[in-house]
Amino acid sequence: MVRHALYAGLMAALLVPGPALAQHWITRERCTVTDVRVDPAALPDAQLAQLRAAAADVPNGTGNYWRITAPNGAVSHLWGTYHSNDPQMLDLPDMVEGHVRSARVAAFEINPVLPTRRAADNARSPRDFWNTRGGTLARLDLPDDIAEWVNGRLISMGWGDGTADYMTPGALTETMLGDPCNDFAAGVYPIQDSFLQTLAAAEGAEILGLEDLYALRRKLNQTRHRDLARDIIQLYGLALSPMGTAAERATAFALYEQGEHAAARLWERALMARVIGADSAAQVQISVDSYLLDERNAGFVRTALPELAEGGVFIGVGAWHLQGPLGMVARLRDAGLQVTRVPLARERPVP
Repeated sequence: MVRHALYAGLMAALLVPGPALAQHWITRERCTVTDVRVDPAALPDAQLAQLRAAAADVPNGTGNYWRITAPNGAVSHLWGTYHSNDPQMLDLPDMVEGHVRSARVAAFEINPVLPTRRAADNARSPRDFWNTRGGTLARLDLPDDIAEWVNGRLISMGWGDGTADYMTPGALTETMLGDPCNDFAAGVYPIQDSFLQTLAAAEGAEILGLEDLYALRRKLNQTRHRDLARDIIQLYGLALSPMGTAAERATAFALYEQGEHAAARLWERALMARVIGADSAAQVQISVDSYLLDERNAGFVRTALPELAEGGVFIGVGAWHLQGPLGMVARLRDAGLQVTRVPLARERPVP
């Protein structure tokens, strides 16, 4: 899933004004990061200081890498990923790469490798992907500008004008989760999660999906979860707004490498607020987090616990899954495991 610590959302999109029909303003040049740093043009020093002060109250809000020790002494590791195929995000710390290569089990949010020929055949034309009646965007009741940006995103992906109306809410949500900047190297460079999975598989590790491949789609296709689907699509649709700046992607990368996930989430809310207002931004983020992060974290931990008791597990989930009172670190501790931060050279020290 691409929320990925949702850095592939608002902050990862490099946007300037352009035509409404397709996101031609998301260019290769604007998606290429050569200087990973917090750019004051995107995040002024005073605002960064305020975000850091607020983030200090978030449990486990800083840190990409964590050591997990079971009561019997078995050791595993937890890594916060960034769902991007940018080479900067594929340059992993030596320690992390070493642990994923030596893992007995490598666990990720999903395992997209299909297990059977029948599954592969069904994946080409899934019944829960298409809505033959049409009208999906109207039923989701998205704001007109966001609906236009969503349609433009699908045009840019080659789906064609109006396709969104004939996708189920779950399928549309899945599609919108991807970072538009991944388009340029799609099928060439894997996103970081897939890169890690490939490294582990090449060394013979068992690959474990922490939730079913189609769990998100099934949930969001239920009528009772239509509002949740709307909120997720609205959040990722805002990433396609022409209001963004090129400096935001480099800044998002920097916050990730510095391990400042709590501050980054607060920044996301501020970026949303400039488009839909502070109250709506808070409501959307809380709604989306309650499912994409909090609820799914509970399932991730349940799935991982039997393997963690044996040790030798490498867990890679979007970095924003780690922090907070319902984050992976807190939930693993609540399950009786010792979880300690492993500081990395690029990270900002915790005060």
